[in-house]
Amino acid sequence: MNKEIKAIVFDAGGVLFETDWGSVKREIMKKYNFSVFLHSDYPKKIQKRFRGLTRGIISFRKVIRELSGFEEIDEIVNDYKKSFIKHQKINRELLTLIKRLKSNYHIFCLTNTNDIHFEANIENNLFKHFKKTYSSCKIKLKKPDKRAFQVIFKENKIPKKETIFIDDKKENLATAKKLGMKTILFKNNTQLVRDLKKFGVKV
Repeated sequence: MNKEIKAIVFDAGGVLFETDWGSVKREIMKKYNFSVFLHSDYPKKIQKRFRGLTRGIISFRKVIRELSGFEEIDEIVNDYKKSFIKHQKINRELLTLIKRLKSNYHIFCLTNTNDIHFEANIENNLFKHFKKTYSSCKIKLKKPDKRAFQVIFKENKIPKKETIFIDDKKENLATAKKLGMKTILFKNNTQLVRDLKKFGVKV
C-alpha cells in the first residue's frame, strides 16, 4: 500500500454513471401523466416544500405521492427505478479500476442522492466494490457541507491528508481541499488514471 495514500473517495453521479434524464421523464410522463422533475417542471413554491430531498428530510416516495395524486405508488416507484437503471450509462471501465484499487486502498463512495435513486443503484450493484457508500439521504448531510466528509473520517479513522477525493463538481472539491484532502476533478477515465499516478497511487 502506498505510504501516502490510504483511502480514495469517489462521487457517484457524473463519475460512476451518467443518466439520460430526458428519457426517464418521458417514460414516466407517458404512463402516469406527471413529472418527477421538481427543479425544472414546478414553481419555486413546490420546490421549496420538498427541499431537503437529498438530505433525507423528505423521502422521494412522499414527493411522488403528492405530485402524482396517487395514494398507492408502489407501481410508479418500481417503474421509475426501472427507467432510471435502463437509462443509466455506467462507467464500467472505472468500476473495473475500483475493483483493482480496493486491493491496496480503502475505497469509499460519497454521493448526494435521494432514497429511491440510492436503492436503485444498490439493486444495480453499482456500489459492490466499495468498502462503504455514504449517501446524503442516509447520513442527512450533503456535499459540499464539510460534515458530510467528516462522517467518513470519524467512522474509519483515516487521516484526511492520506485520502483522495474524486468528484466532477468543483464546489465539492473545494471543501475537500480545505479539509486537507487531496482532490481530483473528474473529466474522463484517462485523465483520472493520470492524476492518480501523480499522487503515487498504484493503478
